[in-house]
Amino acid sequence: MSACADGFWKDETGTADVCTEINECDGMTCGGAASTCVDGINQFTCNCGPGWGGGGVGQLCNDLDQCQLVVCGSSTSTCVDGDNQYTCNCGAGWSGGGVKTRCTADSCDASEAPTHGHAGTCTSDLPSGTSCQPDCDTNYILSGDSSCKEGNLNAGTCEHICSCADGGTATSGDPCPENKHCCVQPNGSTMGCTACTSNFFLYENTCKEWAPKCLPNQVMTHGPSNTQDRVCEEKCPDERSPHMIKKGRYCESWVHLKNMCMKSSWRSNKYCQQSCHALGFGYEDDECPVPHICSNNRSRHMVDRGIFCESWSHLDTMCARSHWSDKKFCQQSCFDRGLGYMGDEC
Repeated sequence: MSACADGFWKDETGTADVCTEINECDGMTCGGAASTCVDGINQFTCNCGPGWGGGGVGQLCNDLDQCQLVVCGSSTSTCVDGDNQYTCNCGAGWSGGGVKTRCTADSCDASEAPTHGHAGTCTSDLPSGTSCQPDCDTNYILSGDSSCKEGNLNAGTCEHICSCADGGTATSGDPCPENKHCCVQPNGSTMGCTACTSNFFLYENTCKEWAPKCLPNQVMTHGPSNTQDRVCEEKCPDERSPHMIKKGRYCESWVHLKNMCMKSSWRSNKYCQQSCHALGFGYEDDECPVPHICSNNRSRHMVDRGIFCESWSHLDTMCARSHWSDKKFCQQSCFDRGLGYMGDEC
């Protein structure tokens, strides 16, 4: 008998030679439990099951990564690929997971009332990514909402509100409105002010107000101290003549002032006294102050840290300190803020 065609084998065990088809799928695994193999003459065909790709005539199936399009949860949660399935292993702050099941972020127990307050809208099962509002007792204010993220609770707190001498309110440790008074607790104790705004200085836990900045024709008779406010006194007032008042003219800007300063009628009435003095035509017995440029020398602390007088946020507080006034640190800037040193006429 002649040889068998491709895909067949010759059976010589019997009395007659027979060509029997070879089963190409014998011992063949296409891939995956649900994939099937179809025998053909001298070939096989793989039909791939769910979770497997490829296949076809003479081609095996390829396992598809089920985790490729799955996000189990946080970056600490992991995905394990399987045969047409995935398994999520949950990280800290996440729970659930398992075969074909994603993780979910843990909720928070926000039911515990804050000190000096109540739970408010907060519950024992606050979902991750949400917030709630506790309630605070009288004389206390909420610092912020309570929020939950992956099982971690950021709880709001109740801060004490002080009553102020001017009837306003402020949170504990902060100055009252306009920094004019410090906070006073219900028991009467004073809450110390930490800083004062421009034109105020700190004295015995109270922000006291300085007099306004002295003008060029004024002299500061006494300056920042712990016992008295600054006082500005006019030495040479710039009183205008009736003619100037009628015409709306001012001493500082009148172009003909120099000629007027030399007239006897003006000198006897001392019109525009400071401005005439500044032009070099002062009147007899004048003691008008002559403004001068003050220095802006910085302290060693400021130099080492690259801090400048004109822009330092703590300048107002420092201007009121005695060791600064003795050495006249930031003299011009302190004067410009209405906190000049004793005798300064910047």
